Amino acid sequence: MSRTVLVNCTVVDARERPVSGAAVLIDGGRIAAVGPYAEVMPAAGDAVVLDLGGAYVTPGLVNMHTHLSLSLPGPGGESVRTLGPYELALYMADGARRTLHSGVTTVRCVAEKDHADFALRRAITAGRVPGPRIFTAGRALVCTGGHGHEGSDTLECDGPDAFRRGVRAQIKAGADLIKVMISGGIAGEHERIDTPQLFADEMRAVLETAHAWGRKVTAHAGPAPVVAQAVELGLDCVEHGYQLTPEVVAAMAARGTALVPTLLVTRCKAFFDELGVPEWMQARSLGAGPRHLESYAMALEAGVEVLLGSDMPPFWDFEGTSATVRELEHMAEGGLSPARALYAATLGPIRWLGAEAELGTVEPGKHADLIAMDADPLASASAFRSIRWVMKGGEVVRDDRAAVPPDPDPVAAAIDDMYDAFLAADRARFDSHLHPEVTTWETHLPGPLRTRAELDAYREARDSSGERPALARLAAEDKRIDVWGEVAVARYVLVAEQPGAPAERTRVTDVLRRTGGAWRIAHHHAELLH
Repeated sequence: MSRTVLVNCTVVDARERPVSGAAVLIDGGRIAAVGPYAEVMPAAGDAVVLDLGGAYVTPGLVNMHTHLSLSLPGPGGESVRTLGPYELALYMADGARRTLHSGVTTVRCVAEKDHADFALRRAITAGRVPGPRIFTAGRALVCTGGHGHEGSDTLECDGPDAFRRGVRAQIKAGADLIKVMISGGIAGEHERIDTPQLFADEMRAVLETAHAWGRKVTAHAGPAPVVAQAVELGLDCVEHGYQLTPEVVAAMAARGTALVPTLLVTRCKAFFDELGVPEWMQARSLGAGPRHLESYAMALEAGVEVLLGSDMPPFWDFEGTSATVRELEHMAEGGLSPARALYAATLGPIRWLGAEAELGTVEPGKHADLIAMDADPLASASAFRSIRWVMKGGEVVRDDRAAVPPDPDPVAAAIDDMYDAFLAADRARFDSHLHPEVTTWETHLPGPLRTRAELDAYREARDSSGERPALARLAAEDKRIDVWGEVAVARYVLVAEQPGAPAERTRVTDVLRRTGGAWRIAHHHAELLH
């Protein structure tokens, strides 16, 4: 895997220490160095240079409530429900690719059909198909007839022993966490979102078994009494939280129980219309919206850790952006600051997943899962609408940046100022335009190729002998400049005019490198014209 260095960008992550004029060196799929351009570039060597054109670079987004095999009630969902296992695998692989391209580099799947999520995760890890890093619960555990029982993405259990077996079955298949449905929901026609669906001993069995195996548990949960009971028993995360109370959110904050609010699911009528979702579900969804938002605001005020999750496939189109970004905007509109929104979309989820050593911030040693956007994410969560570039594991998987035309003007200005400094006998200013490892070859002067040290020695000898020419004018004319990333080639005619003598014309080719943010001459080749 080639070494890459990202330049001309501002690095921003949840630690809220932006680095402008930054460079990010990537080696072997991981971040090797990050910091100001002048500090990173000496270590870049022959790395491929990617100029991000002033973009903001953040860690890739993390969607904590994902269903790549989602099938809602109605015609749209029916087209997914009727897929055979092979078609389903291809459908989910396409969704994984589109998820990654949307800027989501990590997902937490919380109920997928036929254990296809495990096969997809293996294929992505092996590099056979593109997609985000997957943390998955396998099938969600439900009681008989419970929320989501109709599909192959759930496992019906009754009684503590059955739920223990269910937990172990998901872990046996490779689950990173456990998902359990403890109340009714929006998408079940014959249920209500405010009713409990598990007994306390069943919830306890799930939590004790999962925790004994080192797995966290997240729960689909709506009403406050159900959430309160689960939090008391040790629940790690609440999905939705449609009807929370001040007492419940206080308990969640005290015990460190996170909330993935999925605000999108109660405010997306246009999308439901397009998908053909039946009226009973739309009425239930939209009717729950005001109380849902109130619960979310309570959680924020109480200090509950809120994490980004859309419930819908992350890449689905919502109001001009992806489901993931629209959900983050809803969270911001509900009171989350831009800085906390960035945390909720990156480092917060990664910490919950226990992957902070590998992901979540832009710092050395971590996987190079990065996105670049035009707008500042610390100014607005809507900045993520401007994602133009995505990298996962050091490989660019999307690049929609407008081509940044090379700008020759700074190169020309550096050359002109160098010769002005020579005329003014300003040695320090002249030397500032030379690369530390500059070489020169002037065919009309004696001697071979000169290094920087040899050039300095030649100038000292010339100046001490009084041979330095008295010039009236020294100018680079007819410039032709080509710029490729951090390298430029300038071809021009250098005109030197001495009082009472014909002008001397020299054909010059300079190779310049951008170092410390400035163009400096790395090689100077001059041939006197007759």
